[in-house]
Amino acid sequence: MKWSIAPFSRFLLFFISGILFELQIPNLIPVSQLTLFVIVAIFFTYYILVNKFKFQYIPSLFGFFAFIFLFTTGIFVLRCKQDIPENDILNEKGNISSYIGIIKESTYNGNSNKCLIEISAVKIDNKWVRLTGKVLLHIKANKKLPLDGKILVAGSPKLIKDPLNNEDFNFRTFYANKQIYFQDYKSEDRIILIGIPETGWQNKIIFALRERAERIIETFIPFPENRVSTALILGDKSGLDPELKKAFSGTGTMHVLAVSGLHVGLIYYVLLIFTSFLLKLKRGRVIQAGIIIFCLWAYACITGLSPSVCRAATMFSFIVIGESFIRNTSILNSVSLSAFILLLLNPLNIKDVGFQLSYAAVIGIVTIQPSLKRLFESKYKAINAIWSLCCVTLAAQLATFPGTIFYFHQFPVYFLIANLVVIPLSTIIVYTTISLLVFSFIYPIGLILGKIISWLIIVVKYLIFFIDSLPFSTIQNITFNQPQILSIYFLIISFSAFLISRQLSWYKLAVISFALLLLSTSIVGYKEKSTKQMIVLHKKDRSVLMFKSGDNRLILTDTNKVINQMTVADIACGKLIVYNKTEIVLIDKKIPPSFSIRRELDILLLQKNAVKDLNEIKEMFKVKKIVLDGSNKDYLSKKILEQAAKSGVDCYYTGDKGAFVYDIL
Repeated sequence: MKWSIAPFSRFLLFFISGILFELQIPNLIPVSQLTLFVIVAIFFTYYILVNKFKFQYIPSLFGFFAFIFLFTTGIFVLRCKQDIPENDILNEKGNISSYIGIIKESTYNGNSNKCLIEISAVKIDNKWVRLTGKVLLHIKANKKLPLDGKILVAGSPKLIKDPLNNEDFNFRTFYANKQIYFQDYKSEDRIILIGIPETGWQNKIIFALRERAERIIETFIPFPENRVSTALILGDKSGLDPELKKAFSGTGTMHVLAVSGLHVGLIYYVLLIFTSFLLKLKRGRVIQAGIIIFCLWAYACITGLSPSVCRAATMFSFIVIGESFIRNTSILNSVSLSAFILLLLNPLNIKDVGFQLSYAAVIGIVTIQPSLKRLFESKYKAINAIWSLCCVTLAAQLATFPGTIFYFHQFPVYFLIANLVVIPLSTIIVYTTISLLVFSFIYPIGLILGKIISWLIIVVKYLIFFIDSLPFSTIQNITFNQPQILSIYFLIISFSAFLISRQLSWYKLAVISFALLLLSTSIVGYKEKSTKQMIVLHKKDRSVLMFKSGDNRLILTDTNKVINQMTVADIACGKLIVYNKTEIVLIDKKIPPSFSIRRELDILLLQKNAVKDLNEIKEMFKVKKIVLDGSNKDYLSKKILEQAAKSGVDCYYTGDKGAFVYDIL
């Protein structure tokens, strides 16, 4: 590939490198508006010297200036985005008793609302203060709250905490990337809707179109198949069966249910065909581009402007602009430009899993798919079409494979077969549903199309459940660290570049990447095998104790009575466990007055509210550390923590600090 036809792909790499550098090593490089001004001044001075005074043009010097400018711009925009205003509730130390905000997002599942509230004022010491911030508010209610409605909430929002167990999903980091730091849970009687927005004519049209589409789908497509059709066309997955979503995820076809690049691409190609006659007009290309972009964004509005559909609409908008107005460009350049604009507006998008995987998939299809397609060619068009679809699926899977493993720790073994079946069928379903929406006013045609869609969805569901039920359909619990993921990406990129260019240097880089992957995997494996730990997980109202030795895991719950690989003895108040010379006493029953263990214990684990006061056990046990797990009442645990702090006893509560990890020597 020549950089000249895809310059923004290089600019994007420079810009992303600045963002990633700042994320990994924040505030190391002093960057300000003055810094950017000086860099731009130097850049344009060099440009003037080359063009006006005929100085020698040095491409490498120009590239260096471009790199420095975009690298520092990446750092600067991230810092601007991460800056927290002085009037943000995150900086407020007073006690908030109520707050007022605007509902910016609202999802209703039948008995509760999940809303994103933008705060405008808070009540502190009986005085209203103008503050800003975002709160994720969960409300138990029997109706959906309106978007842009003004709401009064009693109580104070709570900071989103880190997960209490390492293997749990980190919601704090996930929402912090969206600059949401607080959450709140309320019943309907704790909120008052104090302002209902006046809906503009644009929103009225959008809501009317969406409601009409929902009514048509529910009228002509029977339940539960209409739920799948609604997810495919409108992006509403709230009515889908959890088992069906799990099956789609396990077969690597979940992207079909999320309105994203696949669906916007299908709409794009339909619009391209139906507006092709405009190319005969003098300004036909411009008119065609305008109509396509308008229709894509209208569809995005109707589906609710979710991040995935907005990314896809932005991407295809730049592709339309590139193909309509710019000669000798490439799709990769248009895709890179769209990513550049989205990151410029919100550099934290780089940490969004959906953003990473969607752009990785598109870049993989654009760069890898053509080379794969050239590997085989048949004289039969049908075989070539199947092979082309296989190449698209393989290219997308290769590009997203490292990210999927890193974030979701699973790999769908039969992804190629599943996508080969589901994508063509879902394409037919999408186009047939669009036809239903257009021709539903002719009742007999609506009935026929509804039956066809229903049968197609039944076939898709059957195939998905069948593929998911096959042996070894999903490899789970795959764990790779960042160096391993980077090695895999370098391997994929270098080997793909070798297939495209046939240059030996790319092949050598692929071999080096593979060697680094083997080395990092060996190091991780060695460390893993030499690790022996006892972990007390935090589970509310339950006791879960895990013993880890290399690749082996042994989990003891309050319902599990059989334990191997260790010495276990029942005692009057619980159990005594000896594991590799480490002695642990589990107390889950009331302690008899005369009971005691004279020797020093490593861990004393208190469970199920068996101990209500530290004085009950002070004279009975001599221990290095006391641990309280999630099966104890919170107030009892905190009471014992306070007593331990006053007495100088080392005490740990999983409800405050998360899972307790103890290295066994």
